Parts: sequence; C-alpha cells; structure tokens
Amino acid sequence: MKSAYERTEAELIADLEDEATMLQHRNVALELEVKELRRDLRRVRRNVGYRIVNGVARALERMIHGSGRSIHFPKPARNGPGVPCSAELKTLLEELYVAAAFFTSPSQRNWSLHKHLLRKRCSQLCFGQEEFDRAVTSFFAVPENSPAPVQGPSAFAHHDLIVIDWNDSGTLWPLIEGRLWPHQKVLLHGKDLPHECAATETGPDFVFYAAPPPPWLDPRHSFLPRFAPWKSAQRRLPAKLPSGNSWPKISVVTPSFNQGKFITDTFESVLGQKYPSLEYLVLDGGSTDETRMVLDQYRPRLAYSCSQKDNGQADAINKGFARATGDILAWLNSDDQYAADALMHVVAAFDLFPEADVVVGGCGLVESAGSALSQVHHPKLPIGRVVPLPLARLLDVDNCWLKGHFFYQPEVFWRRRIWEAAGAHVSDDLYYCFDYDLWVRMAQAGAKVIHIPDLLALYRVHPAQKTYGDNLPYLPELRLVKSRRDPSAVPHETVGKA
Repeated sequence: MKSAYERTEAELIADLEDEATMLQHRNVALELEVKELRRDLRRVRRNVGYRIVNGVARALERMIHGSGRSIHFPKPARNGPGVPCSAELKTLLEELYVAAAFFTSPSQRNWSLHKHLLRKRCSQLCFGQEEFDRAVTSFFAVPENSPAPVQGPSAFAHHDLIVIDWNDSGTLWPLIEGRLWPHQKVLLHGKDLPHECAATETGPDFVFYAAPPPPWLDPRHSFLPRFAPWKSAQRRLPAKLPSGNSWPKISVVTPSFNQGKFITDTFESVLGQKYPSLEYLVLDGGSTDETRMVLDQYRPRLAYSCSQKDNGQADAINKGFARATGDILAWLNSDDQYAADALMHVVAAFDLFPEADVVVGGCGLVESAGSALSQVHHPKLPIGRVVPLPLARLLDVDNCWLKGHFFYQPEVFWRRRIWEAAGAHVSDDLYYCFDYDLWVRMAQAGAKVIHIPDLLALYRVHPAQKTYGDNLPYLPELRLVKSRRDPSAVPHETVGKA
C-alpha cells in the first residue's frame, strides 16, 4: 500500500474532486433545508394566533425594557403606495442582520424599504432637507463612543447599513464616497445600477456590498472611529487618496501681527493635521509680543517664515502666496484654527468633485480665549452639489452677505487655477474686506463651489480683532467693493487703509 507521500498527482486531484463533489451535495441539501425552514416560518407568520401573541410580546417588551430602537423617516412628498421591490431584495432584507440603517433620501423607494425593515428590531434614520441642514456637522463628526451608550442623535458611523436609492439619492451621494467605515454594509437599489465595484450580491433592482469597496472607505478608517475593533493606535493617513490619486500639495499662508496669545493654537491646528503634502508659510509683520519666540520654536517645521515689517495683512498674504507652490491654497489668520482633519476633508472633496474650484464647509465660532464652540455656521449653499459661486447674491450686501448666507474666511479653500483667474492677489488697498473682494472676483471668473458638511475651521471672536464690535466697522469698505465690482452700483468714495 502506498503512503500519502507516494501517491501520484492524479490520485490527489481525484480525491480533491471527490471531496468537492461531496461538499457541493452537502450545500444543496443545506439550501433545501433552509428553504423548507423559510416556508415553515412564513406559514407561522401568517397564522393569526402567532401575530396576536407576537404583538403582545413586543408591546410588553417595550413597556419593560423600552423600544430599544429609534425610527425617524419623513414621509416622501409624493403620496401614494411605495414602489414595490423584487422578491430577491425582500429576501436579502429578511436575512440581513441590521442594527441601525441610514437612508440617504426620503424617496418613495426608500420609504418602501423602510416599511419592510420595520419588521426588524433595528433603528432607522432618514433626514428631511431642513433637518439635514441643521444636523449636518454633528452627524458626520466621528463619534467617540459606540452606539449602545449614546444618548441623543446617532452619528453616521453608528449605522451599519447605508441605503441609497440610486434614482433619487439626495444630496449625500456621491458625497459619502470616501466617508464609509469597514463595518458598514451598502445597499444600492433602483434602476440602471452601477457595477464598477465587485458586489457581494446583486439582483434585478439592487446591488449589495457586505463591506464598502476600498475607494469608498474613509481615509482614516485604520485608526477611527475610536470605538472600532479594527482601529490602530497610530494616526496616519494612507499613502494615497481612496480613489488611488496622490495627495495634492496644499499651501497654507498665515499672516500675523501681535497675536502671540493665540498663534500656538493656530500652528498646532495646521501642523497637527498630519497631512502628507503640506506647505506652511508664516509671515509675521514684526510683532512686539511673544510671537517671535513662538515662531522660532516652530520654524524648523515650516516651509517658509519671516518676521519683518510689511505693509499690512493683505501685503503679507500676497507675499506668502507668491512663494506658495501648492495646487490647493488657503490662508489662516494667526488667531484662527483648522478643525481636526480639515485638510483631508477638503482634498477628498476636490478629488471627488474635480469640477469644483472652491471648497467650503462649516466654521465654528469660538469666544475669546476659550476653546468651546458657541455655534457652527454653514453657508446657505446646497450641500454635496457643485454650483456656480453666485455673484448676484455675493454683491447683495444687505440681504445676503450681512445675513450670513456665505462663508467665514478660514473655511475657504481654492484651486490655484481660480486664484490665477481671479488675479492671483488680494487687494492691498483694502483693510477689512480683501477676502470678500477676492470671493467676488472668483465669482466673476466663473468659480464653482462645493459645500461639504464637515467642520473645517474655528473662527475666534475677541476684542483685539479688526472686525470686532456691533458697529460693523467694515461696512463702508464692503460697499466700496460692491461699487467697484458691480457696474450697476452707485459709486462710493475710496476708503483708505487704517
């Protein structure tokens, strides 16, 4: 008799084929058994007695333990019956384990799936547009804790099933590409579905992913969320964007003069981003406070720095951008800060929306020397959709600009192409409103803007800043810019620099 080591390759292959055939027969038998069990379960569920007993049991459980789930789904605007889904999709939903489902839009198709999921003991969330505008920043913030102990609204990362009506996806698709976490399942349903990524299961009206395709994962997925079992202790962005593109260079310019009280927080907020391709330039106008001492400590980590007299804030900004070599540009004043992961969010948005020239998001207001946010402001621009930067509204100082329809300066990032198209400078004959003047010139140059839901910057409100106070010291200069850029405006006298 031959030993195992003496058997020929043909004999080994034959044995493996026999074993594979046996496993296939076993799988067929198991599938038949599962189908029989499903038929039995359907018969039981149709039984009136079962429905009564099950309903009473659920009611008692809610009375004793609470409902254990949260359901919020605004009814679609169009009345009428929901759109029917295929038998295969119903079977998938029945077999799927779901703790919390998030729907990207209150569409008729999503409404049908929402009603189908009511049979499961899972939470469900879908925002109406106004609700989403109010909750947007906190919803996409990465939570510290797992969903179980959380009180109040859940976050995006707490949901393990993301449901997208492909034909009525709302503003969140494709915005959530690059925001998904490894534990989340994705269900695309509707007509003409995409198939560019290998799916776990497909049907006549759905594509299902048991885990997000790699291009859809949040770049921070290896170390966030903090409650996740897969997290690493090392915080480092991957070598490339989720799309496979390289991280573009970002040039950030900080002009400074006598802001030593706040400038350390500013430096840390930029350098602490750990962005892999950052060019940070700091131009101090010859401060007489502790700014120089702080600047000396950070100088080795800066692409460029100087401390010398200049002709004001706008002059320093122009000098900084003249040295900048990045594809994406921004400036951050020395009393403001970037929010955590702001640069990553901005670059991901530019990568996802290549037609966008400008990215804006949320800006948190911080009172004086504190660190707590007093409020978070978002511009009145559609979220997740590239639109022209609206020139007419920008020039409507009284009804739009002064009423907060637009953005705070530190939250704005732009591509080099629109900077050059708008003249590649800020107007150094303005003292307050050279940022507003730049936005107007960008709009005149045809800029397209994308508004993302993330908190990008912290704007500090304190008595020493130029625009502090209730008497709006910058208002005459705003009207001057309007008269310069709007041919229909009544001319104003020139306002000299203070």
